[in-house]
Amino acid sequence: MANMNFGVNILPKTNNTYSLGNSDYKWNIYANTINGTEVDELTLPPVTSEDNDKILKVSEGEWTVGTAPSSLDLGETSTTAYRGDRGAAAYAAAVTNVDGTPTSGSTHLLTSGGAYTALDDKAPKANPVFTGSISMGRASNTTIGSESVAEGTNTTASGAQSHAEGLSTTASGAQSHAEGVATVASGSWSHSEGA
Repeated sequence: MANMNFGVNILPKTNNTYSLGNSDYKWNIYANTINGTEVDELTLPPVTSEDNDKILKVSEGEWTVGTAPSSLDLGETSTTAYRGDRGAAAYAAAVTNVDGTPTSGSTHLLTSGGAYTALDDKAPKANPVFTGSISMGRASNTTIGSESVAEGTNTTASGAQSHAEGLSTTASGAQSHAEGVATVASGSWSHSEGA
């Protein structure tokens, strides 16, 4: 007999006692709805192009396969939540100081009342103090001088404590300053400006 057809419910004699198959002899189950309170392992078949419009839904212990919505909104509510990995990344960034060290107590950005104190400690708005070099429009693939500042467009500040500002300016000497358009300050303590 290849198939058996039933027109009635099939119930076990005792609740939560008997198994349908075992680890050596398994059933292939075709169902629209699977109800249960505990699932140890669920293996789904490989997804094919025919499955593109299907989703597996879980609701209060009930697993059902249904049609996916035509569009998916991203947001912050329970029905439009962001992807979990993006949420984790955002949280990690919010509890990390700008220098990469972890925040503590009420200093991280997510704490009400302590918001932004982590950043304020590093660069107070009233009197910001920075260490290292600052790049705002620095030319790519150029030497970055120690404690140098490059600002504008395509600027190069390769000398120690040098400052280049404007368009395509170069401050290559130590403590040199170039400003304007395409000016070059190559000597130590030199200054160049204009176009």
